[in-house]
Amino acid sequence: MSEKYMFEDGSTASLDHETSRIVEDFTHVTEVLMAKLNADEVGEGLAETKRKFEDLYKKLPEIADQLIKKYRFALRIFELDPGQIKLFMVGGRIKGKPLKADSDIDLIFVVENPSQSAEGSGSITSANYKTQLNILYKISCDVRESLQTICSSHGVKNLFHICNYGTLESSLSPESSLLIGSE
Repeated sequence: MSEKYMFEDGSTASLDHETSRIVEDFTHVTEVLMAKLNADEVGEGLAETKRKFEDLYKKLPEIADQLIKKYRFALRIFELDPGQIKLFMVGGRIKGKPLKADSDIDLIFVVENPSQSAEGSGSITSANYKTQLNILYKISCDVRESLQTICSSHGVKNLFHICNYGTLESSLSPESSLLIGSE
């Protein structure tokens, strides 16, 4: 039997299944994640870690929106047009793994046109291999630095780890991913 969480609007979500489904309405993302965090049994010494996650979850929709905009801007510098960009939260927190002192939040960008993402920037050949790696390196550095700035501007610790920049859509499953932003 699954535990239910009731949102302010009266709708409900199961803490074991619906929290990991793709959520199109971002107003519920923070509530779902907070409910999941509050359902965790926090061991000794994890109160500070839990507080950091609570603070971050409250700002997650704004952080996701700013990060997507920054990623799009970084791609445009290299004349890449990914189409729609979605940002997913994946990994342990979504799968229900217990909170640990070293827990982080894994993010994956999914784009409409993967060949126009940082990782898929055109077809890679031996002739342009170094150029493609350089583009990926510059974009990923820029986005990671921006994420640090974005988190600081919201007064939260950066607990994020960007795992992919646009080429993994087929590997996402509703049980292990949560859509946190889209543009």
